[in-house]
Amino acid sequence: MQQQEVEALNPLMERLLSEYGEHVFGKSFLQKRYLVRLERPGKSLEKSWHWHWHLDSLVKGMSSVEVHPNFDAGGMIQGFLLVSGHKRVEATSADETALKEALVSLYLQ
Repeated sequence: MQQQEVEALNPLMERLLSEYGEHVFGKSFLQKRYLVRLERPGKSLEKSWHWHWHLDSLVKGMSSVEVHPNFDAGGMIQGFLLVSGHKRVEATSADETALKEALVSLYLQ
C-alpha cells in the first residue's frame, strides 16, 4: 500500500520540489542546480531507510531537502516531515497546499 501511495503522489512531489529548487537554488539556461529523486526502501551495513524524496542541491554551501512521508497503520500517507540541514517542518496532510506551506516554512526558517 505504501508503494502505491508514494507512486501516486510522486508527480506532484517532483513538481513541487522542482519549483522549490528553481526558486532556492536557481536555474540557468543551460543547467539545473538541483536534482529531484525518489528513494525506495533499502538498507546497507550501517543504516536502513524508508520511502522519501530528495531535492539535492548542486550549489556549494546550500543544504539539500529530504521529504519523508508519514504513513498510518494502513499504509496511507497522513503527512510529511521535511528536513534541510538542521531545519525541520511537519506537514499534517498530504495535499498540495499543505506541502507548499511546509516548503515555504522550511525556506523561511
